[in-house]
Amino acid sequence: MNWKSLTKSLRDHLRPFRVNISILTGRERSSGQDLVIFYAGSRFNKNYFARKAFRDNYREEERGKAWLWDAIRLCRNANAIYPMSVLEINKKPYRLLRNGAGYYIPCWIDSELEFSDSEWNLRHSVNVKNDVHRIRKNGLHFEITKEKQMFDLFYHHMYLPHITRVHADAAVPISYEQLVNRIDHCELLLVKKDDEYIAGDVLVYENDEVRAWCNGVKDGNQDYVKLGALAAVYYFRLMYLQDKGYKKMRLGASRAFLNDGVLQYKRKWGMHLTQDRNAGFWLLPLRETNGVREFLINNPFIYESNDEWYGAMFFRESKAITENEALRLRKTYHIPGIKDIVFHSLGEPEG
Repeated sequence: MNWKSLTKSLRDHLRPFRVNISILTGRERSSGQDLVIFYAGSRFNKNYFARKAFRDNYREEERGKAWLWDAIRLCRNANAIYPMSVLEINKKPYRLLRNGAGYYIPCWIDSELEFSDSEWNLRHSVNVKNDVHRIRKNGLHFEITKEKQMFDLFYHHMYLPHITRVHADAAVPISYEQLVNRIDHCELLLVKKDDEYIAGDVLVYENDEVRAWCNGVKDGNQDYVKLGALAAVYYFRLMYLQDKGYKKMRLGASRAFLNDGVLQYKRKWGMHLTQDRNAGFWLLPLRETNGVREFLINNPFIYESNDEWYGAMFFRESKAITENEALRLRKTYHIPGIKDIVFHSLGEPEG
């Protein structure tokens, strides 16, 4: 190995141990309360977290890069100035350093769909039955192709516009090169309205399994979503893969916030959680200000504790949770793979 290759290898190895430091300031998204967050991590995950936390006009002050161990020290000591800290960290160092403080929220969490569960939902879920009725009412249908020009159409006119509209500056799109390099192992499911292609979904076949890799809607247009384009993606790929003899499929990764739209939509079709990725948000609510309280109340999340996943929901101390309310919330937010939903009572805010 030459010196240049050795230097690159060392840089790649050390990259996870260098993080960007930012101070995020604005009004909490739902309540409008003042909120300040000390954030250490990558740009894309920071942008996602900021969108969860703030209204659009938040401010960001960049403080440069720091080594992970310095960022951990800064996060832990930030309470003198900042009421909440968030550090992106891999699971192994987190387990060594946590000391019981805060919550480890996976940045991404994978899921799988057993078709028998989807069949049950098709028969019993009002929401799923409404989706199927909308698909049929609007005359949506599908076709399967492996033609490269159709993958080009999908990538540039469905996938990129859709992911950009949904995730804005927090989007982490796959590259065109990644798609082309896997195309021999893929099929493209295209949803049609009359003769118009309005949505698509790439299916990847690997190791005797099938995975839904990426989907999109033509021009990112919400009118097609209202017609049932995304519902049709879920419904038609279920029908198609069952006909091919598959019993389940991998659904890829979602964000680990219980009110995340993508996570809830997958849940509706019967998914269960399988594994999380290496990185997570180490969330440290350092001081119980109004802004921190409202963020926790408005953003229930999945966190890891002792190799199990739990859901966390927060409430004001003054609001007692009845047994019936707890049952309703567990029914609304529980996903197979989560051991339990844990309810936390918050005291009076500081100052």
